[in-house]
Amino acid sequence: MTDAEDRQTESGAAEVVKEDDKSINGNINGTIPAEETSTAEEQFDKEKFDALVKQVRDKLDNMTKEMTRKFDEMDHKLDQLEQSMENMAQKPEEQSTEA
Repeated sequence: MTDAEDRQTESGAAEVVKEDDKSINGNINGTIPAEETSTAEEQFDKEKFDALVKQVRDKLDNMTKEMTRKFDEMDHKLDQLEQSMENMAQKPEEQSTEA
């Protein structure tokens, strides 16, 4: 290979590397090619998004209501258990005073 061919190969390789650096740096810096940007905007549908948000909110609201109902049931059962334990604690005292 001659010196001219070596320089041509080196400069060609250097140009390829520089182009790769630009594409990598462009993506790293957050730039999106125009064709990707337009399709992303076209795919976004505000009505579908709002419907999905409403659906999620409704589901969370229903879950909250269900958990509140279950908590209230458990609280009621706990109150009954505490009352039952108090009654059981008082019965031996009553039996010992009767004897």
